Parts: sequence; structure tokens; C-alpha cells
Amino acid sequence: MARKLENEVALLDQYNEQLRKLIIQLSEADPQSGKKIQKEIDQRLEIYNKQFHLVHTEFPDSDVWQLHEAAFYTFQAGKKVFGSGFLRRVASKSGQNMAVGLASATIAHQQEKHAAREALTLLDKALSIFDYPGARFQKAQIYVALKQKEQALAELKYIIANFEDDEVYIGARQMKDEIETPPKKGMCFVATAAYGSPLAEEVVTLSRFRDDVLLRSKVGALFVALYYRASPPLASIIASNGFLKAATRKLFLAPVLRFLKFMRLDS
Repeated sequence: MARKLENEVALLDQYNEQLRKLIIQLSEADPQSGKKIQKEIDQRLEIYNKQFHLVHTEFPDSDVWQLHEAAFYTFQAGKKVFGSGFLRRVASKSGQNMAVGLASATIAHQQEKHAAREALTLLDKALSIFDYPGARFQKAQIYVALKQKEQALAELKYIIANFEDDEVYIGARQMKDEIETPPKKGMCFVATAAYGSPLAEEVVTLSRFRDDVLLRSKVGALFVALYYRASPPLASIIASNGFLKAATRKLFLAPVLRFLKFMRLDS
């Protein structure tokens, strides 16, 4: 009996991992290929649902099914938010680390808002079954995109206080820091896209140069204003392409940073 339970749980773990990878693929997919991935997620969710119910029925004394039932609703929530598009757009700008880029995320359409609310309901259902940090972190992501920063911080602080040994902890700390310390006087869009975070040392150096040097002169302030008009679309393209990120860092930003270091403007 113990051996059979072990095998059934191994199947649950396998289905869980398959779904996790599919959700990541959906977060990175374009809308067309995303539809195909969503269909595959639906199929895997049906199999996963049958499996944890089988474990619950055959092994009522085991509570292992609870985590998987909670994960089932979390995967459903992930499918809704990435399928609707708004977190997929953030992921394309930020890479797989969803802590980066959410501060400037915007839910543009009523359909996306509806999907976000449905996802939050699913995540609350997951947490009513089993309290685990993955569901809370996803809630925080959605709250930030909805511009509900206090609710997001509440979820992140809960993770930090109760799940310090979980892999989600680092992402929660980073997102909390970025929410509580927003970039001042606008973002360095291109640099943030190239280095992956507004808190990267290089971005901070460039931001300081903007604030302490460029904005103190009329010509510099005009340049900054023009930059803020032109750079967001360019930054979006750079952030979604690993080659462009590397090229921007090496060919454009690195020489500027070396010059600033030479001039001692980053000290």
C-alpha cells in the first residue's frame, strides 16, 4: 500500500512539473502560439485533477493531495492571467523574474481586469485548501498590475515572514523592495530593459547622472524629455530580445558607464 501511494504521488509530482513548465511557456509565448499552449494546459489540468482526486479517494489518511489541489487552482489562475495577456507582456519585458517590471505594468482592457479578478478568486480558493507561497506570490503579481500596492505588499510580507526557506522568498524580497523604493523622476527605460531591473547598479549610476547632471541644465533637461518620449517602445523591444539586451549593454551603455567612472560621476 505504501509503495502504491509513493507511485501515485510521483505521478502527481510529474504532472505538477509539466504544468509548471507549460505556464512558463505561456508567459513567454506570443498570442498565437499561446492559444495552443492553453489547450495543452487544459488537457494536463484535467489529468492532474483526476490524479489528486484518485489519491484522495484511495488514501484518505494522506494529506498530500491538498497541496496538489491548491496547485491545481494556482495553475488555473496562471492560465487566466497569462492567457489574457497582461502578465505575459510583463514577462516579455522582464524575463522569467516577474518581480522586475511589474511596477510599471498596466492592465489595459476590461477583459484583462476580469481575468485578474477571476485569477484572484482561484488563488484564494487554493490558499483555503493549502497555504503555500507560490499562490501568494502570484496574488502579489496581480495586485501590483492592478495598482493595488498595499494588497501586494501584504502578500509579500506574509511570504517573507513565513516562508524564508522557500525559493519564492528571494523574488518576494525583490518585489517588495521595488514597490517600496520606486525609481525617482522616471525610469531609465533602456538601461532597465538591458540590465533587467531598475535597482541594478548600472541603472542606478545612470539615473544618478541624469538627476545630478543632465536635469541641472536646459539642454540636458530637453534631452531627458525627448528620451522619455522615444525610449519606452525601444526599451520594450530590447527587453524581449536577449541578443539586443547584450548588444545594448556592450555597445551603448558600457562605454557611457566607463566614461562616467572616468569622470568620477558614479562615486
